[in-house]
Amino acid sequence: MIDNSRKPWFRDQFRDWVEGSLKETFDSLHDVRRTKLMSRFFAEQILRPRYPTLLPFAEEELRACVVDGSHDCGVDFVSREDGVVLIVQAKYSGGKKATKRPHEEPADFQSFRTVLERLRRFRDLKMTEPLREVAADIDWDTDRFQLYYITLRQPYANQKQEATEGVPPMRDLADLQDRVEITLCDENRLNLELRDTLSIDNVEGKTFRLQFSENDDAAPWLQLGDSDTRPCFVGRISGDSACRALPATQVQPVYIEHPELHRG
Repeated sequence: MIDNSRKPWFRDQFRDWVEGSLKETFDSLHDVRRTKLMSRFFAEQILRPRYPTLLPFAEEELRACVVDGSHDCGVDFVSREDGVVLIVQAKYSGGKKATKRPHEEPADFQSFRTVLERLRRFRDLKMTEPLREVAADIDWDTDRFQLYYITLRQPYANQKQEATEGVPPMRDLADLQDRVEITLCDENRLNLELRDTLSIDNVEGKTFRLQFSENDDAAPWLQLGDSDTRPCFVGRISGDSACRALPATQVQPVYIEHPELHRG
């Protein structure tokens, strides 16, 4: 887990994780290796505590999600779990002062926005075999995609605006853009994402009463995960049928008491 005894800065926590958890000397690593590990750190230590079903649980499977080799097609980390494809591309840059770091290259981010087009051509393009295996398993008609471009470089002028435009459409997949979420994380955003995860880990366990819509054939919720992981329950929240209360009336008190669970 992330060491939260120090100030929660992404760059520092990443270094500590590499040296503490992976037992590698950070300063002896070249930037390509740091980039690959940065993508895993983000996925495993920042995303997984909030989305426990997004990644595989076994250590060996997590290591296999890191895409090594010269034909990575712009993917540093990839997984597909329960119909959700996670793709992370990372750009590591050293140096403490932001003004001394290089700027993002527009071509790098624009290429990342077309990564799904390359994965769909897995039969034709050169790519590492683990990445090809994931691409071959994708159900292009139903899978959802979470794309993260994380960088310690300085963003270029219109990069954040380009991120809001999503991915280019594919002619034969009319609803693809509705199933894709692309997120750009510069260093400031990475610090915020890290702190969000730390705040969730620090929330004391409490019990809240929520009413789910009835299901005549089975339980009114689905439980994801197993006994070795933090369980996740999925269901439709209902209001009191007698007073037709809105579902938000159930969730609102939780956010009021714990604003750290939600960032607008």
